Amino acid sequence: MQMLSIQEIAQLLDDQGLEPTDLPIAMQGGQWSKAFAFSSCEVDYVVRLGQYLDDYHKDQIASGWSRPLLPIPQIIAIGRHSDHCYAISRRAHGDAFDDQSADGIIASMPSMLRGLDELRTIEPPGGRFGLWDPYGHGTHIDWRSALTSIDHDKPRLPDWKDKLSAHPEASKCFDAGVARLKELAEHVPNHRHVIHGDLLNGNVLTSDHSITAYLDWGCAMTGDSLYDLAMLVFWSPWHPDLRQSTMRNLVLEHCNSVISLRENAEERLQCYELHIGLEALRYQAFAGRWNEVQLSIPQIDEIRTTRSAPPKDSAAH
Repeated sequence: MQMLSIQEIAQLLDDQGLEPTDLPIAMQGGQWSKAFAFSSCEVDYVVRLGQYLDDYHKDQIASGWSRPLLPIPQIIAIGRHSDHCYAISRRAHGDAFDDQSADGIIASMPSMLRGLDELRTIEPPGGRFGLWDPYGHGTHIDWRSALTSIDHDKPRLPDWKDKLSAHPEASKCFDAGVARLKELAEHVPNHRHVIHGDLLNGNVLTSDHSITAYLDWGCAMTGDSLYDLAMLVFWSPWHPDLRQSTMRNLVLEHCNSVISLRENAEERLQCYELHIGLEALRYQAFAGRWNEVQLSIPQIDEIRTTRSAPPKDSAAH
């Protein structure tokens, strides 16, 4: 799909009653969208262009939850233009949470944890569990099945299984990881919390160690909110100066202070870290990021082979 020219984007904005003061400026985009900053009538905005309108519907749902501890940019308009889907939102300012130094990340964690605590108080918009459809409904009957379906096909990752099978070491790691995941998932609680699902990759902004925006809700799910914290733990070794033990200790200390997170916290973290690693592995294979695959394999194997004390059975709670 060919990206619109800057002039075409400016015309799209003008059609929405938001005539840009100057031509839109390209920002760092993600895998599924390209973002452009612009101002209109002295207000800063962002327009994103991509293939998936569903993601922007999820952003629109989430924008209704914005509050001081959980800042989420207001969505002004979503729709289709030519072969593209678009979303226009108020622009939030700040630096990417995961682009900070290790000290900066640790200093920003209290604000991050307060935001996720606030998110836990919000009722999921639809029924069921797992990844949302455009209306906030999950796709699985319970949280366990949402986790253990990771070896199923995924429309946005066509041929990921074929690509992974062409790398025997990665394929073996994935299969062994799925088997272990199914064991660990037997004990996860069936909590119905909103999960952001992608707190890195520039999707959280900070200023002076306070979170200024939670962006891009395209990976939003319904399930156990500890999953978002597991993501921070899993990816921490990929930061050049951040020790995973430091992040894990911060997360476990917080879990001990929250009733819904406290029970079997270490075992649940292991389950969710393994799921996050397997999700990363199949995406990396799909995208042909074989250097990242080689880094993921030993990390996944280490999580998989860790044996903890048998957890209390909280799956029915």
